[in-house]
Amino acid sequence: MTMAREIYQEHLDRVSRALWDLDFDVLMDSLAVPNSMYTADTGLVYETKADLKAALVEYRAFLTRAGAQDYHRIVRWARFHPHHDGRIDGEHDTYVLRGGQYALDPFRSAQVLVLQNDVWRGIECRSQVRNATCTVLSPAVLRKGSQPPDTRTVGG
Repeated sequence: MTMAREIYQEHLDRVSRALWDLDFDVLMDSLAVPNSMYTADTGLVYETKADLKAALVEYRAFLTRAGAQDYHRIVRWARFHPHHDGRIDGEHDTYVLRGGQYALDPFRSAQVLVLQNDVWRGIECRSQVRNATCTVLSPAVLRKGSQPPDTRTVGG
């Protein structure tokens, strides 16, 4: 039996690799809509794949501007949800590296995965980093979208 931690880490690796390689087909297949993304200072619910893709394009561009040479996300813990079949809740740390040093301070995120058509897809992510520091959420989509009322972060 596959453990929640293994599934969660495989998802992190698949999405990180696709983001780094600009493989938006894999990215879009790995994420569900609606998709909620929160940072310490804002949050959005992406209703369409087009808006979600725009956010990922902006995030990848931000990583390039930050001089990132490597991008890793490592699971801290993950568990199958006790009351919802096909759901995994977990937390991970994100490392953005440049020349063996941190390009950004590492940050923690909590993520929810759901099983849809035999594929584990991310449906919600809450990061401790401020969007003003690390552009996780696209400014263009933030301007046009509605902000959800609850912008709690990991541990909040």
